[in-house]
Amino acid sequence: MNVYRLVADMSHLFAIFFLLFKICRTRSCAGISGKSQLLLLMVFLARYLDLFTTFISYYNTFMKLVFIGSTGLTVLLIFVIYKSTYKSEHDTFHAAYLVLSAAGLAFYINHEFSFLEVMWTFSIYLEAVAILPQFFMIRKTGEMEMFTYHYLFALGLYRAFYIFNWVYRYSYEGFFDGIAFSAGFVQTALYCYFLYTKEFLKRQANAYFRLYSEEKEAKENTETAKGGEQLLVLAFGDEVEDKVRVAVSELDSVTVPDQSDPQDNETAQLNTAGSTEAEGTGCGTTETVPISVVGEPSVGEDVKDYAGEVLLPQPQ
Repeated sequence: MNVYRLVADMSHLFAIFFLLFKICRTRSCAGISGKSQLLLLMVFLARYLDLFTTFISYYNTFMKLVFIGSTGLTVLLIFVIYKSTYKSEHDTFHAAYLVLSAAGLAFYINHEFSFLEVMWTFSIYLEAVAILPQFFMIRKTGEMEMFTYHYLFALGLYRAFYIFNWVYRYSYEGFFDGIAFSAGFVQTALYCYFLYTKEFLKRQANAYFRLYSEEKEAKENTETAKGGEQLLVLAFGDEVEDKVRVAVSELDSVTVPDQSDPQDNETAQLNTAGSTEAEGTGCGTTETVPISVVGEPSVGEDVKDYAGEVLLPQPQ
């Protein structure tokens, strides 16, 4: 095994587990094509039918099991666990046409007309176009999350490095598989077209901008909540802050009028402790400030509103 195949396999694993991470973290499969994942599961099941009959290496067996298991888990999350978040109305690509076309092509163009060989060839053809429902879904909705873009980019990287792998094997081993190379080239071309067209790049930029805006808004809200007191002081100044503090302390001296006197219910004169009107206290003149006190009376019937006045000293 050469380094190109190793990088390709790691990119493929990263793409699959990154998609699983996205679904589990957000508890949603919005923006993911369930049809593409079903096609990929068919690809692995058809390709690895020799899993328990042919042993190549422990690495090969391990990768086969991981690809089948992880893709099967993805399908389970989309169609069972998070089914309510799956947008089937947007995933409308006719995937049956892809399956029938790949099956027909595999039946007529293969290395050997045997069941395992035909199924392997079918998986190669189907994998080349299995991502089309995902691309179609993105074009239809006009939206693409950053998780989805990274997933598709990793898959495209996987196919590109497999082309390098085939070139390497042809150069140093003399090995060339026309079916695998042709299908891989078509698949890589599809990824390049959809990932780097102007429209796709525009959607990518919009996704980045939307993510940046959401993070910026969340950060601003947090800072505003933490700095609420400072913002009030900056907005109203120390003078108003002192007046608010004085007004709050004055409320301690407010008394509730007796319900037995109707006149007192309409208007009550509430005097602050320690303040008189020009009786030699040195406070100068006074200012009458109307206030409203809402509370429950201690005796008598319920009273919803009391009106009164607080005499605040004015500077001389």
